[in-house]
Amino acid sequence: MMIAPRGRGKSALAGMFARTLDNACCITAPAKTAVDILRRYAGPGAPFFAPDALLDRCREGMSDRWLLVDEAAALPLPLLRQLMGYFPHVLLTTTVAGYEGTGRGFLLKFCETLPCWHPLRLDEPLRWAANDPLERWLTETLLLEDADVLALAGTGAPQNTAAGAAGAGRWRIGKVGARTWRRQPAARQAFYQLLTRAHYRTSPIDLRRLLDAPSMSFFTATAHYHRQLMAGLWLVEEGGVTSRLAHDVWSGYRRPPGSLVAQSLAAHGSAWRAPRLRSRRISRIAVVPTARRRGIGLAMIAKAAEQAAGEGRDFLSVSFGYTAALWRFWQRAGFQLVRMGTHIEASRGLYSAMALLPLSDAGRRLTLRAADGFERDCRLAAGEQQDLRMEDWRCLAGFAFAQRPPEACRSALIRLIHRSTLPLPALRLWLTQPMP
Repeated sequence: MMIAPRGRGKSALAGMFARTLDNACCITAPAKTAVDILRRYAGPGAPFFAPDALLDRCREGMSDRWLLVDEAAALPLPLLRQLMGYFPHVLLTTTVAGYEGTGRGFLLKFCETLPCWHPLRLDEPLRWAANDPLERWLTETLLLEDADVLALAGTGAPQNTAAGAAGAGRWRIGKVGARTWRRQPAARQAFYQLLTRAHYRTSPIDLRRLLDAPSMSFFTATAHYHRQLMAGLWLVEEGGVTSRLAHDVWSGYRRPPGSLVAQSLAAHGSAWRAPRLRSRRISRIAVVPTARRRGIGLAMIAKAAEQAAGEGRDFLSVSFGYTAALWRFWQRAGFQLVRMGTHIEASRGLYSAMALLPLSDAGRRLTLRAADGFERDCRLAAGEQQDLRMEDWRCLAGFAFAQRPPEACRSALIRLIHRSTLPLPALRLWLTQPMP
């Protein structure tokens, strides 16, 4: 694996290596334009394949000695794992401390799972002078460099930090405001770097939100004796819109920015009142590796829920890439699953799931209805015959007379064609056969 910041020439070096292989390799990347430099040095005969097309060819029996993947951190990890399984030798190139903010999470979450990998570091820049003051200023200002992650990139193995000592003791949970981040830059840097190690999507825009974005809540857990950061929780305010706007979101006429979960429950489900209720969405949660499985994350969520309930919020929400282990964590925190995405997200290679933790009577009623509707749709998908309910007729009315998308009404439409004696040929073909 070739690891380097921007401007070090990793794509050019990979292209030179491909030329020595006499085209006995396959080249892939998130987009064909991403390998322009690599192919320039590899020569005109270097074969490029889109990742999904290459996977199809591998399944049909095509194979080569080498697989070269440029900008590997930008590919869905499950797809990357499948591709690597067809080749005896693989070269991955990726940016670690770069502007995308994805390489660090790639190293920590993907490379640790590989049985054997060898890191190759490129440090000397080619596009600008060594120790360029502008690059150094940008790196320090945006907190792009992480000593722990760079150590991992240099050794091919995770490094233990002083957090291990902190994880062994008791902790103190408290709320942190944006003023604290401005007054205590060391605390801000520790919180941000904790996020970058745990979440591959963390980027410099999150650093800006830490400092000045409205409607944010932050909680930290610090070791009682060492005062070292052990965990962090980031919440975002959602909901509280007018009845008219909530109905327009449900109808498909409006999709204003913000309120990810609340709007999704209305736009893709039957909970049109969700945007009206006031809630907080858990945007990020992270615990240092040596302090995990000690209940710190659950304790932070309980503290955040207690405060949110006292401030009149109706529920907490979370959206996450579904895995059985991650869902068990949110279940232990008291959340109920209310929605599952219908498509695998390209960035994570997982289905997106949403869950709610009710805090008020209105929140409990919403959660109960949403969870019941989700379970009912799951039983329908498993083959259960079901009658149309009032919420199905509302959904069908939104589909017929408003702008609700067919994907949001799929379950109601399936119940309709099972009970209707009308021909409805287009609907039946779309719902029963893989046709657009």
